[in-house]
Order: sequence, then structure tokens, then C-alpha cells
Amino acid sequence: MKTHTRFLLTLVAICLFINQSSAQDSWTKKANFPGAGRAYASCFSIGGRAYVGGGDTANSNTSLPIINDFWEYNPDSNKWTRKANIPLSPRIGAICFSIGNKGFIGCGDGGNDFWEYDPAKNTWSRKADVPGSSRLYPVSFSIGSKGYTGMGFVWGVGNVLNDFWEYDTAANKWTRMANFPGVPKVYAIGFSIGNKGFAGTGIDSGFQTGVLTAYNDFWQYDPAKDKWTQKASIGNHGRYDAIGFGLANQGYIGFGFIDSTGIENDMWTYDTTANKWTQKSYCDTGYSVVGAFAFNIGNKGYVGSGQDVNGNFSNDFYQYTNHTSSINESKKQVDFEIYPNPGSGNFVLNSSSPIESYQVCDMSGKEIYKDVVNTIGNSIDVNLSLPDGLYLVRVISNKGTAVKKVLVAGN
Repeated sequence: MKTHTRFLLTLVAICLFINQSSAQDSWTKKANFPGAGRAYASCFSIGGRAYVGGGDTANSNTSLPIINDFWEYNPDSNKWTRKANIPLSPRIGAICFSIGNKGFIGCGDGGNDFWEYDPAKNTWSRKADVPGSSRLYPVSFSIGSKGYTGMGFVWGVGNVLNDFWEYDTAANKWTRMANFPGVPKVYAIGFSIGNKGFAGTGIDSGFQTGVLTAYNDFWQYDPAKDKWTQKASIGNHGRYDAIGFGLANQGYIGFGFIDSTGIENDMWTYDTTANKWTQKSYCDTGYSVVGAFAFNIGNKGYVGSGQDVNGNFSNDFYQYTNHTSSINESKKQVDFEIYPNPGSGNFVLNSSSPIESYQVCDMSGKEIYKDVVNTIGNSIDVNLSLPDGLYLVRVISNKGTAVKKVLVAGN
């Protein structure tokens, strides 16, 4: 029987099924990033907290332009806390993603080493090196219990890559997957939504000669089939050095260089069902950067730091909210049961198709926990240790998603 911690993390990420409303999205200023202003930092989120570190601080008042400090952000208290330094030599443009309750950072402009971060212990552990030479400015994301990275260019050589790799946490092993089929790129964006990965934008090898060609193509990666599929392009202009993240069943890309004409501060959202991009609001605070860090916690996106048009590094940090009308039980795309319901804490999730992940949130939509299922099956035992009350449970399977309410009573 799984622990309540695993159940919470797994249920919460899924139960945030957001219905798009006509309300305007918004940007909210949060506590400034406390480290030196920087570009090309590494970041990931785990269990309601986010982690940011490393990057280029060349124009800031530090003794080293590239650093390896590491920070935790708590959205509940809106506070940053210093954590154990990243053990890589200071570097930028690294691989970064989270899997379960661990974070991972590797490669960048100084090596192909790869490290795991445990937030519970505030410790780093070295893992299997990323195959090949050091990879700079790649795309990276995680799906289930696997991490993925590809593209970028080779440090010190300049070769722009189109290879793609999968990292298995259980085996601590990298496996070569299908090459990215588009133009080999650097400064592209990658993120995951459910059981699919996405990658797009970026520039090709012409950046080495000063001939910048930016792209707006967008691709979906299916790990079950090891297959790439081209999707709708983003807007009418190429873009690079942008930010991106996934929220519920939508993807978000914004900021960065637009072709070679200047720095943007717009935001676009991608609907996976309609295969359509829609332009959202501009960040109207004057914050306009490239090389920013970005992540999501629950149903909120966060963007911070980066470099402005004058070459200055920012410490600004913003929360992005795509306002929603409500969080309700969704129309069933897959049948599942949770029983006994009501129950005192021990439940069974039983689905008509294999469960890949699940989440829990309270009735206001606030995330309690999120995680993925290591061993995919149609039935999962869970031990839900929560105060009495009504909660939302969202399940993702290979057939789709569904959300149901569960009543915890008798604790």
C-alpha cells in the first residue's frame, strides 16, 4: 500500500482540471529572487515548492559571472530560502527537471555530469553522466518516472544537435530515443503536459556566424511510441531564449527574442485538444527579458530574473495566473472509481485503463500534492491521511483524464 505522501503528490497534480474562462489572465509581483540577477538559471518544482540556481550573472556585483548557488521558493509564504549549492562547477544552460520528489540538473557549459537533489535532506547525489559531450541550452522535461533531454549544442565545439535521450531513475541509465525530426536547434523550449512532451521555438546553427534564424515550429513527443508529431506553430514569428511551462491540459510560451527584432514580454497558450495557440496578456509591468527561469506550482506559472534589452540582469519575480471560472468534476474521458467513498483514509483507485498519474486538491483548487505512478496499473491502493473533508481527485490514464470528489470522514 502506498504511503499517504506519495498519494497526495500524485493526486494533487491531476485534480487541477481547469476550465478556461473569458476572464483575463494576470501578472502579480512576488518577492524578488534573492540571489544575484541572472540569466539561464536551472529550475524545477517539487511538491508545492520551487528550486532555482546557477546561471550567468556577468553584469552583477559578484566575484564569479557564472555561479552555482541554489534557492527554494515557498508560494504560501512568498519567501526564498538558501539551500545547498549545486555541486556542478558553476555553469549555465543546463538540463533540469523533477521526477517524483527529486530534482535533477546536469550538463551545461562545463561537463556532462548529472546530479539528483533531495529536498527532504537538502543533499545532492551524482548520477549517471549524460551521454556524449557537454550539452548547452537543450530542451528538457519529465514524463512519469522518466526524464528527457535533447537538442542544444556542444560546448567548445558549437555543433547544434538533434539527438534525444531518456533517463530512467530506477535503472540510473540513459537511453537514446528517436531524434528530434525538426531543424536541429539551440535555445528552444521544452515542457510536458500529462503523458506527452512538447518542444518548440529556438534558433539553428547560424547563430555561430551571426546569421540568426528563429523558428516558431512546435512538436509533440509520445514516449509510449517514441514518436514526434508536428503541431500548430506558435504565432507568426520565430522566437528563442523564451520561457515555457505546462499547466493542466495547456502549454504556455512567452518572452524571449522575437526573430532578431527585439525582446518580447507576451504570453501564448496552447490547447492540446484543439491544437491551437492563443495570445494572452502582455506582462504590463515593464518586465521584458530573455533567458528567464520559469516553472509552475499547482495551477500558477512563475517567471523570474533574466536579462533585459540593455544587458542588465533582473531580480524580478512574477506569478502568472490564467483565471478560471471553477474547478469541477470533468466530463469523463476515462472511467475510474475511488472507494470506499466516503472513507476514513484507505482507498482504492480502479480505472478502466492503466493509471499513469493522479492528484489531490481541496475544493478551492489549491494543490495538496502531486506525483506519478512508477508501476502503471489499473488498480492502485492508497492511504490518504487528510483531515476530514471533501477533496478532488484527478486521474490521468493513457485514455484520458477524469476528476471525482472523495469524502474523507472518520479520522
